[in-house]
Amino acid sequence: MANKEKNFISAVIYVHNMGGGEGKQIISFLSMVTEFFEANFEHSEIICVNDASTDNSVAIIKEFSKSVKYNYFEYELFPWVGNGNERRS
Repeated sequence: MANKEKNFISAVIYVHNMGGGEGKQIISFLSMVTEFFEANFEHSEIICVNDASTDNSVAIIKEFSKSVKYNYFEYELFPWVGNGNERRS
C-alpha cells in the first residue's frame, strides 16, 4: 500500500499464558498485527498487558520486540501485588 494512514494507531493485547508450544501462538499473533500496522500505518504501537501469566509469555514478548521496530518497556502498575505464586495463610 503506497498511501499509509498518517493517524497513530494502538493495539492493546492482554496476554495470559500464551507462551506454550515455544510461544508460537503469541509470536504468530504479534507478527500478524505488526505486519498489518507496518503495511497500513506510518505510526503505531502495540501494548501487551501481562494478565497474571505464570508461563514464559513475557520473555517471549521481550524477545519478539527485538526483531521488530517496537521497543519493549515494562511497567509494574501494582508492585505490591504478586503473580499468584505466593503462599497465602
